[in-house]
Amino acid sequence: MVKDRTICFRTTEDLRDTLEGISMKQRRSVSSLIEEILSSCLKEKFRPAEQERRRFPRKEANIPARIEGLIPGGTALYEGAILDISLSGMRIAIPDSLSFKLMEDGTDTPVSLIFKLPHGNKPMTIQCMPRYTQHRGTETHIGASYANADFASYQVLQDFLIN
Repeated sequence: MVKDRTICFRTTEDLRDTLEGISMKQRRSVSSLIEEILSSCLKEKFRPAEQERRRFPRKEANIPARIEGLIPGGTALYEGAILDISLSGMRIAIPDSLSFKLMEDGTDTPVSLIFKLPHGNKPMTIQCMPRYTQHRGTETHIGASYANADFASYQVLQDFLIN
């Protein structure tokens, strides 16, 4: 590929030093390193919609939620947040201090989420089945699919996702 365009930009001394250090370790130019970083970021964050693998697109959110059932058999409510939501499930964030883990034998039980959608007039309760966990900093993210959303709740979710 012919590289016939130049992009110039200003940056901090710290960023420049960091880029130079990485480029020396990788035995390449700073320009080559920046091009790789930009290309990688563009592919990851701005990929075309047709490459979406999910059945239903997710809508980003930051909805406070109370979660019951994080400890099997427990009835305590824990604070969490819904990070994104779709017609098939949601991604939930809980503090790492709760130490939630999926059962190795696959016998996980549903968790109940109590939350109010933005511009909603009443709280909703939906049961979700945890499918995966991922540790991110001081949080654990739980990917969950709906276990038994009643028709009225599902309709409210659908309206939220469309608007």
